Amino acid sequence: MNRPKTTPTGILAAACLALFGGAIVQAEMPAVPPPSIGTEELTIPKAMIRAYLSQVHPSYLRWLANGDGGAEDSLAAFELYLSMQPVNRFETWCYTQLYIRSH
Repeated sequence: MNRPKTTPTGILAAACLALFGGAIVQAEMPAVPPPSIGTEELTIPKAMIRAYLSQVHPSYLRWLANGDGGAEDSLAAFELYLSMQPVNRFETWCYTQLYIRSH
């Protein structure tokens, strides 16, 4: 059987093509992010809704009336208020959603 002779230049060219060709293909095809849970799929626990209505929002309004958060009721002022409260990230998210829904 007669095989074609492979030259070192041909081997080097094939190796470069394999290395750089693969990188080009990967660069053109971005990775698909994993599916995430949309905010519409998360429900706020009823206990947190009650806490927001009976404690968090009234306390925020008192804080705002004392001039601590500025002159106006706004999402930015509410977020500032929450940043000073002992709440975790989920509670902050829930209270912010409730604030947005009520305004």
